[in-house]
Amino acid sequence: MGHGQMKGAELERIMLGFFHHEYDVLLSTSIVESGLDNPRANTILINRADAFGLSQLYQLRGRVGRSNRRAYAILLTPNFRQLNVNAARRLNALERHSHYGGGYEIAMRDLEIRGSGNLFGTEQSGHIANVGYKLYTKILKETLEELRDIAEDRTPLYPKPDIKIDFDMLIPEVFIDDPNERVSLYRRIATAVEIAEIDKFQKELRDR
Repeated sequence: MGHGQMKGAELERIMLGFFHHEYDVLLSTSIVESGLDNPRANTILINRADAFGLSQLYQLRGRVGRSNRRAYAILLTPNFRQLNVNAARRLNALERHSHYGGGYEIAMRDLEIRGSGNLFGTEQSGHIANVGYKLYTKILKETLEELRDIAEDRTPLYPKPDIKIDFDMLIPEVFIDDPNERVSLYRRIATAVEIAEIDKFQKELRDR
């Protein structure tokens, strides 16, 4: 068994034991999603796959099939009808993009399911290519200003509102099927701050 609460040396011993065929089954947490490269591993069972993010599922699935042996990824979930909408979408996306080179499509679908807001959160990194350098530096500048206000105990002149809605904020594939075009539109939405700019963008979308 391997998990993130184990000491490094003990976890390494477990992983090396599995790699050197000392045992045939490894029970672990999602810690194996990166760094485990065992050509012998040809089957993975992921319990409660509905609780994992799409990128996590993609990484876990990639732990098997790293040789010329046929591999299997078995995802265990509650009754599919009981899953929430986003969980069902994640699982459908993983099944749909199971072909070689499907990682890009999965990344785009992950962005749509989570919404562009999470793209700018502290839990994400390495997305400059997607959001664009100009937008990235703008977000970075705003974040640094917010941190400076907090450090100096200053109240922002224009506090940002916290908006919560009960529906998904994404551009559906049936409207725009090109993932690059959708990312470009997300970028424009994120940078639109003036009322006139927002109205203009809204009219453009209606005319598509």
